[in-house]
Parts: sequence; structure tokens; C-alpha cells
Amino acid sequence: MPSFARKKVLERDRGVCVQCGVEAQGRDNQIARELQKERRLRRGTLTRVVLRDHLKQHLLDILPRYGLSDPGEMGWQMDHIIAVEQGGGECGLENLQTLCTVCHRQKSKQQAAERAQRRKAVRSQGISLSGEMP
Repeated sequence: MPSFARKKVLERDRGVCVQCGVEAQGRDNQIARELQKERRLRRGTLTRVVLRDHLKQHLLDILPRYGLSDPGEMGWQMDHIIAVEQGGGECGLENLQTLCTVCHRQKSKQQAAERAQRRKAVRSQGISLSGEMP
């Protein structure tokens, strides 16, 4: 069940990624409609297991039309504008934004690289992350 904050962010942003502008919610609804149409078309002509496998393949076949290469790229994420580790965890809706899953993964990857760089810099100065001398 979606959290209260996620529902409010969806109402405010309507599932549109603030980074790239993709309408993730609408795109995913369209993909779901295409799968439902294919299910109705094939139901009764394929066994349940074969139908399931067919729909999985059909999904993989239609994703490129929507600019996606993997089902894991579908959806949208509620993202903290100011990262939780930088004090953005205790916030209101003003610190939350909608990102499509692709943009969210890119942002998360960049933040992880920045954290690793900071840790490396701290270690090179001879200070452990706990603040004690090694």
C-alpha cells in the first residue's frame, strides 16, 4: 500500500519525472493496457503457463517503443531532493520529487560514487569513519 507521502507526491507531480519529463505513470498505464489487450487476445488459445511466458516476452518486445529496455525500468520513484544522509530525511513534501526509475538509478549511482569518494578522502587523511585514529 502506498505511503501517504507517495500518494501526495503522485497527486502533485502526476507521475511526471522532474529530471527528464517522462510521464512514467501514464507510460506504465499504457503498457499495462497493451498487456491486457494481448492477454484477452490470447486467452483461450494458450495454456496458462504458455500465456504467462508469452506475456513476459510480449512485454520485453514492446518496452523499446517506450524507451525502456528492462521491466525494472518501469515505474516512478519518490526521491529526496536533499539526500537523507545530508539531513533531508525529516522533511515535508517540499523535499520530495518524482523521478522515473531510470533517472532515480542514475542519481543514486552518482550519490554512491560521491559517498565513496568522500570516504576515500577521509581515509587518506588517516581518520577512520568513526572519528577515531586508525
